[in-house]
Amino acid sequence: MTGGYHGAIPVAFRAAPDLFMWNEETIPVDINYRFPTASWLDETQSHLSVSMNGVFIRDLPVNRSGPFATLMHYAGFDTREEHATVQLDPYLIYGDNQLAFYFALNPTADAPCNALNNDNIRSRIDPSSTIDLSHAYHFAQLPNLSYFIGASFPFSRQADLAQTLLLLPQIPTGADIQALLDLVARAGNATGVPAAHVRVALGDAADTHDGQGLKDTDILAVGSLAQGDFIRQVLAGSPFTAGDSSLNVPTPAMWPQLRAYLDGDSIPQYAQANRYLSSVFAWRGFVSFPSVWGAKHIVVLATASDDDQLGKIHGDLASDFINSRIRGDVTLIANDNDIHSFQVGPRFASGDLPWYLQVLWYAGQHILALAILGLCISLLLGGRCYVFLKNRAARRLEKGSEHE
Repeated sequence: MTGGYHGAIPVAFRAAPDLFMWNEETIPVDINYRFPTASWLDETQSHLSVSMNGVFIRDLPVNRSGPFATLMHYAGFDTREEHATVQLDPYLIYGDNQLAFYFALNPTADAPCNALNNDNIRSRIDPSSTIDLSHAYHFAQLPNLSYFIGASFPFSRQADLAQTLLLLPQIPTGADIQALLDLVARAGNATGVPAAHVRVALGDAADTHDGQGLKDTDILAVGSLAQGDFIRQVLAGSPFTAGDSSLNVPTPAMWPQLRAYLDGDSIPQYAQANRYLSSVFAWRGFVSFPSVWGAKHIVVLATASDDDQLGKIHGDLASDFINSRIRGDVTLIANDNDIHSFQVGPRFASGDLPWYLQVLWYAGQHILALAILGLCISLLLGGRCYVFLKNRAARRLEKGSEHE
């Protein structure tokens, strides 16, 4: 950046949304930077501000700090700080990211009034600066609509959508086709690769492919509730059901709820989701659930109460406000400010964690099961110790009676 007055230097980059790091591990960003050399620059009050996706991270100084650096500075040595490593917390990394560097240049008290208008000075971030994602794992719990909205994940796991089936009603409407093309374009924008190997089917996926070829396939389906038979086919085997003009989330039996709780899932929001669905007439949104055809694969359905609402999804996807509120496995949008997300169905772990981290993660996610297992082990060990000590006491008493 040239001159004293300028905006932040943006550095955009994309990352897989399922990056996973254990405990307090962070992502290092090595920054090589240079402030301008000017007699009017107040080096103690100037700094380089670093932010990530709008979140302030740290201010970097012009000169090195500390007693030794101060002594070196007064002795006439160069104490400019031109390199720093900033640590990013993993939760700050999304599919689409932007680092921002702002050089806050402050003049000295006796500097000329027009000092900052000088266009013959330069502040720069060196191209050799790096962000290191190499020690992160790919691991996440699916379904998670925030991953889908942020980077079309997991469909974009194969950049050309080679493991994706696009599913439309047998006779799709213009709104169905437009919504599907918008979602595919969004995936291409996230990966930078055209959807060259995606498959497309009309009607029921099982009838079209006889259930074959879907074992390693994620399904992206589009259709409003006006396509009643199609929607019911897509939702078969999922936590959701569809009526003639409504989407429902029936509360399952006690055992599936208990099993989900033991599996470490958060308390499902069946009642909250159903209550909201019954309170709105016109809406659009997304639902996601595990595929009945392939383990570790999901179905995402973009749907709406009617075609007019389905056509509004294009504008929704362009809104950062709406995108930031899409999460869980069902999101309903009633208007620009009425966005509700819920988690109602089962989730599964997907990724490449090493076995020892999988054990630790599983233990952390299944606190109740871990507590019950610990109690059982304690009872077994306690019982064995009790029997051993009781037998030992009996033998000691028996030996004592023999000596009498």
